[in-house]
Amino acid sequence: ALAHYTSIPFRSQSNGIIERTVRVAVEGARTLLIQAGFPEAWWFLALQYWCTVYNAFVADGDGITPWEKRMGDKPQFKMYPFGALVLYKPAKNHPDFNLNKFDARVQPAVLVSVDLGPGCQWRKTYGVIKLSKLLGTRRPSRATIRRSCDIMFPETVTFPLKQKLNLRGELMMDMSMPGPA
Repeated sequence: ALAHYTSIPFRSQSNGIIERTVRVAVEGARTLLIQAGFPEAWWFLALQYWCTVYNAFVADGDGITPWEKRMGDKPQFKMYPFGALVLYKPAKNHPDFNLNKFDARVQPAVLVSVDLGPGCQWRKTYGVIKLSKLLGTRRPSRATIRRSCDIMFPETVTFPLKQKLNLRGELMMDMSMPGPA
């Protein structure tokens, strides 16, 4: 028989391990939001990204990451900061690919996710939001997350939303919630 230990309801002191884990995750997500210049309403993207990267790249006391313990191998995706500028190539059948002959074939975006499928298998795609949707005159909350496997990571990491925030000296307005994926 297995012992099943429970905590005392409404008494956080009796559940210290999970309380500490939640605290570390919230602090990690908060740090990503501040670093990227995203408002706190986008917390769920930052939390998901932080948990993925933390489990994939931060080793436990035994020197092995949780990802390696579960998958038996190192992650294949690149660790790049949340909210950082990337360049992505839209699929040819996507409306974003409606380009003129001499237009650039890649478009600027910000990185917001590493796409994992069932069983935490990497789908070989990243989630990005077009930079023009976040910085343009349209409502940034209507921006959709694009999935792309054609991503270029610049050598110099920049955070375009953070730069806009610093230039204006105020919080960006109407960045409340992203649109459906």
